[in-house]
Amino acid sequence: MRECLDVLGLQAAQIAADAAETADVDELEDILVDLVHALAEARPDGPPLDISALERAGIDSPRMARVLRAVEAECIENLRVVCERKTFPDTVLTLRDMIRRAIPRQPLMPWCAALAEMLSTEEALAPEQSRILRFFDHVTSTTHDMVYAHDINGNMFFVNDAGLRLIKFSREDLFDGMSVYDFVVQEYVDLVEARLESPGALLRVPYSIEIYAKDGERVPIEIDTKPLQSETGEVVGVVGIARDLRLERRLQDEIQRSNAHLEHIVSHAPLGILTTDEDAVIRDANAAAASLCGVAEPNALIGLSLYSLGEHEDDAIYSSVARALDEGQETRSRVTLKTRFGPVLNCDVVLAPLRGAPGAVTGLLVLLADVSEQLELQRNLAQAEKLSALGQIVAGVAHEFNNPLTGILGYTQYLLTAVEQPKARGRLEQIMEEAQRCRRLVQNLLSFADRGQSEKAPYNINELLREVLALYEYQLRVDRVETRLNLDPDLPNVSVAPQEVQRAFLNIISNAHLALNAASRPEPILAIRTSHDHEFAYIEFTDNGTGMSPEVAQRVFDPFFTTRRQGEGMGLGLSVAYGIVREHGGRILARSEEGEGATFTVQLPL
Repeated sequence: MRECLDVLGLQAAQIAADAAETADVDELEDILVDLVHALAEARPDGPPLDISALERAGIDSPRMARVLRAVEAECIENLRVVCERKTFPDTVLTLRDMIRRAIPRQPLMPWCAALAEMLSTEEALAPEQSRILRFFDHVTSTTHDMVYAHDINGNMFFVNDAGLRLIKFSREDLFDGMSVYDFVVQEYVDLVEARLESPGALLRVPYSIEIYAKDGERVPIEIDTKPLQSETGEVVGVVGIARDLRLERRLQDEIQRSNAHLEHIVSHAPLGILTTDEDAVIRDANAAAASLCGVAEPNALIGLSLYSLGEHEDDAIYSSVARALDEGQETRSRVTLKTRFGPVLNCDVVLAPLRGAPGAVTGLLVLLADVSEQLELQRNLAQAEKLSALGQIVAGVAHEFNNPLTGILGYTQYLLTAVEQPKARGRLEQIMEEAQRCRRLVQNLLSFADRGQSEKAPYNINELLREVLALYEYQLRVDRVETRLNLDPDLPNVSVAPQEVQRAFLNIISNAHLALNAASRPEPILAIRTSHDHEFAYIEFTDNGTGMSPEVAQRVFDPFFTTRRQGEGMGLGLSVAYGIVREHGGRILARSEEGEGATFTVQLPL
């Protein structure tokens, strides 16, 4: 306790300044500094607080009481910050006892004094008055609320037992003299004064304030008051009931914390969350739902019907929503839907009925789990499995072809040395040429099936790209394709098999070249950009060629899938590139709109 009071001395100037401002006595600030120092040195059994300096300043008793209570309130709030919880009450009690003894007390107004005397001396009352008093005592002791009465100046003359327990004052404190301003928190003093100064204001109830218990605890209360009138109709005091709001405030705070916690969870949930009314009209949405649907703010979704969320009406959604609303059944489905705002939803959708008190369905909770990455991973896995299986088949078929081809080529060469007739030699040479063509095809198939055998080492991806472009530069220049390079100068070296990666780059560039030729653009452009983050190096190939439809984009890495005319390609270029990048632990992503060009992004792990 001693340490807490010492802190008051250190804060004396600030406490005095705040108290002077509250009591509107700026001219007394220096006197209040000395007063706070005196309080800091106070002892429970010490002498009374010296207020002679205030008396010499010529302030009247009501104003002095207001000044001392302002100092008391500022000290209590400072102690609340610096004191430990276990020492705070005793420290405040010592402080308040010092100030309470110094505050000048006004006598009760005569009418209220007579009533107080009657309440405290039941023995001297007539039997009828005694019965009424006992009835009053039963009524006031039955309630758990504070029942009190004070004169028009705020001097208390009655508080029931529940009220004394609430403010932690004793009945002796009441008899010694106690004012309503002894426990009203300073920021509410003006409100209480205004109501006492205007008798009509006493009827404007209830209202809420905070009070100090004797040990400094702040207690929120709701007050209901009525004017106390004498036999002549003069307002001489106030009767009030104060209800403790601490439990209610705690519940309100807990509800607010729970609501804030729930709102935080909903706002930051990785799921899109919507709620609707019984007509499937959206009433609330979180940021994830707005992002999935393609709008900037969740409010843009509010007021829309689930049925109209898609660009076109979807029978599956209609039936799921109807079943959830009409039958009260939770439904789960996977939806691929283009929203009215543009993006395509690839989501697992859960529709859970919301029920009111009687159990009737009052709306829906809609959960949208984005499965775009999952679908992409599934496609990549299926692609890898297809390539792996195809590689094994191709390797076996190619080896089987190699054996008879070797015999055909050997016998053809032997016959060419033995046959001299021009016509026969011409036919043998044609056989030799076709057999060589078959061998080249078999070598391509073997190369497709047998990748990744070359050794990997750190290489500069930018340099590998420049070498590839040097090889392909002539073809691009002939077709007037402008090549734009934007290479990251800080790109770290990447561990790759250089010939394999260059082959993948070459296949992607060749594919872009063909798309540009097919588009017949006046200014065909191939833009190549490299960048990196802490995990991957990114190589982007962007052309303004023909682009791809969604159906083509889904199959673009399939082996032997091609959009070219028969004889123009085997459809292995991009699948070979895909396999090479996968063997390096990376990915190829294709992004395109039909007629708007395409972007192929190679991701290689650093």
